Amino acid sequence: MDGDDDIFRCTVVRGASWYWQNNVSVSESGLNSARLLKCRIPAGNVPEGLTVNPGDKIVLGALESVSAEEFGELAHTHESATVLDVHRNLFGVNRHIYIEGA
Repeated sequence: MDGDDDIFRCTVVRGASWYWQNNVSVSESGLNSARLLKCRIPAGNVPEGLTVNPGDKIVLGALESVSAEEFGELAHTHESATVLDVHRNLFGVNRHIYIEGA
């Protein structure tokens, strides 16, 4: 999404997979949990000129735009995330972009 005055313009990407992974660890302070978004976009479905970088916002669904407030509300339903890391696996037979977010 491209931000301008708290309105993000969205680029729709079809054919991507999107799921959440629950991670749990035990530390001296107790049980810690976190949810990690995993999104995979086949290389053939990446729109021309699309770049995804850590800190970008992503949303599940085909939206033209979303406000910062709407993005925050979507985060409570696990339909939006902030990109943490991007893996560009653009080699071999199964070329894709793999995005991790929270």
